[in-house]
Order: sequence, then structure tokens, then C-alpha cells
Amino acid sequence: MYHFAKKLGNAMFPWRQARLVHQLGGEAARECREDLWRRIGLSCRNMDIPEIRGYVRAQAARPLASEVERTIERHRVAPGLKGRIIEAAIVQMVGMIVRDVLGDPYMAPSEKIAA
Repeated sequence: MYHFAKKLGNAMFPWRQARLVHQLGGEAARECREDLWRRIGLSCRNMDIPEIRGYVRAQAARPLASEVERTIERHRVAPGLKGRIIEAAIVQMVGMIVRDVLGDPYMAPSEKIAA
């Protein structure tokens, strides 16, 4: 009965599931942010914004996948949401790292900050 009610709730309120995906993606991204920044921060120094976005997407996929698995287990969420949560985490991670690059005066040349 519980599973039926949960499925019915997801069907009637799809925004709840979208919100959960976004929240769990953000949690996973925050957990991985510092480690990823240490690994790629210096590499991003001479990149423009589109290059940084692509580079972060490529570099974040593996660590985020394992962190999303831990997040799913911790919150007891259906494993079927894993792909959507990973994508949400990557999108949020890209934004975080771009802000880090633009906000670090030693990383971002002045012409990139104006962009």
C-alpha cells in the first residue's frame, strides 16, 4: 500500500520528485566541490567560461556518480532516480566551479570577470 501511495503522490505532484532530485544533486555537488576544485582549479585558470563548463562536466562525472550513490543510500531514495540526480549534481557543480573561478582574484583575469 505504501508504494502505491508513493507512486500516486509522485504522479499527482511531479514537482515534489523534481525538487528532491535537485536537492539531492546539490547535496552531492557540495560534498564533491572542494575535492574537484583542488584537482582542476589551476587548469581552469586560462579557460573561458564555455571551456570551464565543458571541463567541469567531464571531470565531475566520476566522483559525482559515487557520491550520488552514497546520497541515495543515505536518503533511501529509489535507485531509478540516480541518472537524474547525477545530471542535477553536474549542472550545480558547473555553476559552483564557474563562480569559484570568477570569484578568485588569483584565478580569473579581469577580462573574464567582465564576461
